[in-house]
Amino acid sequence: RLLMFIGDVMGRGVGAAAAMAQVRAAVRAYAALDPAPDVVLHRLDRMFERYGSEQLVTLLYLVADPHTDTLTVANAGHPPPVLLTAAGSVRLPSADGPPLGVGAPTRTARTVPFTIGDVVVSFTDGLIERRGEDITDGQDRLSAVAEAVAVRPIADLVRSVVDEVGDRRRDDDVAVLAVRRLA
Repeated sequence: RLLMFIGDVMGRGVGAAAAMAQVRAAVRAYAALDPAPDVVLHRLDRMFERYGSEQLVTLLYLVADPHTDTLTVANAGHPPPVLLTAAGSVRLPSADGPPLGVGAPTRTARTVPFTIGDVVVSFTDGLIERRGEDITDGQDRLSAVAEAVAVRPIADLVRSVVDEVGDRRRDDDVAVLAVRRLA
């Protein structure tokens, strides 16, 4: 199995970087105990409840399993990933609840087919947000671009998504994580 996660911390500077470093270390530790996405997010929520945080943190956690041809997704307030199937269709698995440690949500994981040739594209909100625009417009723009470049090598796909979807005038962090299911 391949475990992937991408997160975002509200804010900037040393405090935001430190918060994400702590989350990264916690995700790795919790995944080593049990990599199930809903379990990892539940443990992260408990950590935030117990120790608190000045920062809001969103997290998308994915497990690709080539033995079952599936992708399992759990989402704590993060923009949903784009899933491109070999047939070219786009699906957006939805978010499940608020950012980490906000309230006491019951996190659930969603499992979708992830077969040879499929690509999943995860990203931070800095890629799709625009002032005065609904976030769904940015998600639609990302889906269209990702579908158009889905057959390109992953590095080219990521570069194209960042160049064609991102807004260089905005001063926000942008991260993109893309994975293609190979034979």
